[in-house]
Amino acid sequence: MVALFIAIYSQCSKLDYVQLAHTSCTERIRGGDNTYGCGTDGVPSPQKILHKRSAEAFLRAEFTPHTFSIVYTTFCTRPVSAGYRYLGDKHMAEHKAWNWDKADKTKWNEPAPIAYYLAQRWQAKGLKQFFDLGCGLGRHSLFFAREGFSVDAFDLSASALEPLRAEAADKKLNISVRTGDMILLPYKDDSFDCLFAYHVISHTDTAGIKKILSEIKRTVKSGGELYVTLCSKNAWSYKEAGFPALDENTVIKVEDGPENGIPHFFADAENIPALFEGIRIIDLQHTQEIIADGKEYGSWHYFILGENLKS
Repeated sequence: MVALFIAIYSQCSKLDYVQLAHTSCTERIRGGDNTYGCGTDGVPSPQKILHKRSAEAFLRAEFTPHTFSIVYTTFCTRPVSAGYRYLGDKHMAEHKAWNWDKADKTKWNEPAPIAYYLAQRWQAKGLKQFFDLGCGLGRHSLFFAREGFSVDAFDLSASALEPLRAEAADKKLNISVRTGDMILLPYKDDSFDCLFAYHVISHTDTAGIKKILSEIKRTVKSGGELYVTLCSKNAWSYKEAGFPALDENTVIKVEDGPENGIPHFFADAENIPALFEGIRIIDLQHTQEIIADGKEYGSWHYFILGENLKS
């Protein structure tokens, strides 16, 4: 069945979004600043909210052969819907762990080259309490522990952390391992001297990245340092892939692989200064990875080294 297109307009927002709902129920649509499907008590029934430019691609990739209707609308404020958490007056995408069964574990067990430089830098500065945020399989946790750091490893994937726990215990390495979501870190203020978050904090949307960075600022000591990476808007996956968009900076990857269904926030030179308010940027690189592991890749990222400043 051909998807049904319904257009509704309002004058209060610059962003056009799409709601997808099963056509098996009778739509109840209210104009103005909100749009409802078949829900009750003012809760919209559509399962997804997308930017309109990628709705058709999303249907083809995820929902075929199911029949959905597409409701085009412009929201003053996006409603809370499946896939969102309520965060004050913001909406934040649900975070999802990597599917490690579909990842090349060989690559993700080798420390990134920057880790060797940072270990030397932070040892020279006397920064010993190391936080591996989004540690995955633990490649950097293991490396920094071997270099003499006291390590806290944290990730959303419980299955990824089990081998790390086992190896840390077997090798008697100083690594404490916890599972959880990076929007609410289970650590006290000023817990860490240095923090490393490699290809992880972008796995959220615009509201989420602000919350994550506030947690980083809270848990890293004043004068402590952090090294983080962010996806760049120069990337193919943002500019050309046609992935479903959650907001002006965020898409959900819809592809066969470990990141399928995971939101990705993309930064640019305009939004980085505001995001890193309270952090002195020591070094910022904007890099294209053209070939990775001998294969064409073409990914763009920001690599940021900063010092946490607290009043």
